[in-house]
Order: sequence, then C-alpha cells, then structure tokens
Amino acid sequence: MAEPAARVGVARGAVAEGLAVLIGILLAFAIDAAWEERGQRATERELLTAVQNELVDARSGFAENKARLEQVSRRGTEVLRALGTPTPGSISDDSVIVLSRGVSPPPMYYPPRAALDDLTGSGGIALVQSDSVRRAIAAYGRTLSHDLQRQELLLELWRVELAPYLYNHSTVAPGDGVLVGADDLPPRPSSVDRSAYLGNRTYLNLVSAQSLRIRDVGNTHDRAIDAIDRVLELLGR
Repeated sequence: MAEPAARVGVARGAVAEGLAVLIGILLAFAIDAAWEERGQRATERELLTAVQNELVDARSGFAENKARLEQVSRRGTEVLRALGTPTPGSISDDSVIVLSRGVSPPPMYYPPRAALDDLTGSGGIALVQSDSVRRAIAAYGRTLSHDLQRQELLLELWRVELAPYLYNHSTVAPGDGVLVGADDLPPRPSSVDRSAYLGNRTYLNLVSAQSLRIRDVGNTHDRAIDAIDRVLELLGR
C-alpha cells in the first residue's frame, strides 16, 4: 500500500508544480499587460498634451489673422465707396493711386499642426480612450482642410486677378504692400489709369469678390476656433 500512496504523492506534487508554473506565467502576462497599459496611457497623455498646447497657439493665430483680414476688408469697402460712384474730376490722380493701393494681398495663416499630424499619422489616435476626443480631433482636422481651401481661393484671386490688374493700370511702388520685400528699391514716379478705377465695373467687382472671399475665410476661421474650443473643453483646458 505504500507504493501506490507514494505514486499519488508524486502526482499531486507534479500537479502542484504545474499549477505553480501556470500561475507564474499568468502573473507574468498580467504584469506585462499592466506595464504595457501604463506605457500606452503615458503616451496618450504625452500626445494629447502636445496637441493641447498646439491648439492654444492655433486659436490665437486664427483670431489674429481674422483681425488682419477684417482690416483688409475694411480698406476694400473704403475703396468701393470712394471709387464706386465718384463725381467726375472730384478725385485727384494722387487719391486714385492711394485708393488703388488700398487693396492689398490677403494675410494667410497656416496653423501649427505637427502634434496633430503626429497623433493622427502615427497611429497614436488609437491610444486615445475617449470616443468624444477622437471625434473632436477628427472634426478639427477636417475644419483645417476646409479653411486652407478657402484661404487658397482668396490668395488665388489676388495672384490671378487683382495683382495683375494693379501691375497693368497703376504704378506699383515699394512699401505699398504689393511688392512684398521690395522696400529697398528706388522710388519711381507714380501714375494711374483713372478709367481703370473710377467707376470701373471690372475693378469694383474684383474688390467685391475679395471682400466676399475674406468673409468666407473669416467664417472658416471661426469654425476652426469653435473646433479648437471643443477639443480643449474635452481635454479639460
């Protein structure tokens, strides 16, 4: 009877040893999973903090550029009022020159997005636990694309239509905002084609079109700011 009892004891010992090994393996897996989860949460915090800081800067940039755009739009409105229905001979050539230069290149704004691209392009967005945060960040990215499209349309109008018009019908001088970076060029006598500006439908339509496109960009800037505020709110900023 002693021999069977010994065999039972050996079997029990083997089972216990096997269970100990299994528990050790499961414990090791659990520890590894805990460390991996901890690392993922640390990466998530790092990525979202970078995005958060970037969004704060972008918000200021959008607000400042909208203010600059509004200045350009106000100058355009002044030009339309002065040149739209003038009394013949009531505006001097010098005044026409000044008014023609009142329409200037639109300011462009390209928000910082390195942290956003790092989050969305490297797969880091999958580490973000909150569905609401992921959706808000995606919405902000779409808003940026729309805003850039509107800004490019505005810039295209200047490059293709307004700038060539100024080059063809008036003296473009250093320091007037048209020849950017040419302030060190020598001055030139100014002249202007009055008929190209005074009550000229083509020119007035171009200035009006610029004002409308500036309004569109201002609206997309506002939407970008709203999208930023949504993300910041969700991130607790």
